[in-house]
Amino acid sequence: MAVTEVKHPDDFDYRMTTDHRGRSTYAMRWIVDTDDALMPAPLVATGAQSIVSGFTNPLPARWSTYSHQGSTDIFAYLKGNLNLYKPFPHDKPTRWFVDGTYEPLDPGQGEEAGDTNPLSRPVVYRLESEPYSRIVTVDKDGNPINNAANQEFTEPPEEEGFRDVLVATKNVANLTAITNLNNTYRYSVNSGTFYGAGARHAKIDTIESSELLTEGNISYYQAIIRVVFRHEPWDLKVLNQGFMVVDPLFTDIVRAKDEDGNPTPEPVLLDATGKMLTGGGVGNYRTFRVRREVDYTNLGI
Repeated sequence: MAVTEVKHPDDFDYRMTTDHRGRSTYAMRWIVDTDDALMPAPLVATGAQSIVSGFTNPLPARWSTYSHQGSTDIFAYLKGNLNLYKPFPHDKPTRWFVDGTYEPLDPGQGEEAGDTNPLSRPVVYRLESEPYSRIVTVDKDGNPINNAANQEFTEPPEEEGFRDVLVATKNVANLTAITNLNNTYRYSVNSGTFYGAGARHAKIDTIESSELLTEGNISYYQAIIRVVFRHEPWDLKVLNQGFMVVDPLFTDIVRAKDEDGNPTPEPVLLDATGKMLTGGGVGNYRTFRVRREVDYTNLGI
């Protein structure tokens, strides 16, 4: 099974229209002859695009620019899919027809979209916002937000906040490339400056893939990478409290007790040394680095 010839029909009405920007659209048709009436359509398309020796008009790949009988238009691209079909009945069962349209790029669509090889196209970016509930411990002047007894509220006060999310989409050859990205960057934060964010201020949220995409004879996946930025480092903060405390003499760990000597029914606030806070002391948070710190330079976005 092989493609034997690709050509333009003599009886096709090649149409050209021009828009208000002076950009043209061309409707085209190709004839693809094969040596086997049972040759499957995918093989016909691949053969017509890849076996070009001796062909005067080989079947173009998607995103090719217009070229016909010595005339070219670098602003018209074969943007859509080619329509490959075989009329039935037909006096030549080994012959296929292919229709395609060369069009200008849409307003706002970058010229890089016309790159023939999707694997060489640049990364596409967009910025999103992610809402979250933000725990507030101080007011705008830096004063602690406490109750009338100068103690922290039982339920930490929260307000709605928003974080910036960078969404980068890059084309990769296979799913292994996406798996490798996940193995390298999942559960990580940046170890150095990344898009202006200091170390540990950016974290990989998700790295996912599109379905398998095909343009011409090139198949690829889109890797969708989400990076979330934060004003504070992506560290785990836990309120420093517990039922067990360090005794005043720093000799043992004992059960926290109230003024009457009874075990406290709720966890108590602790100071930095593990002793129970007394006299209206303000609670504090313990900070832990739980995510791996990775250089995001090789992320490729």
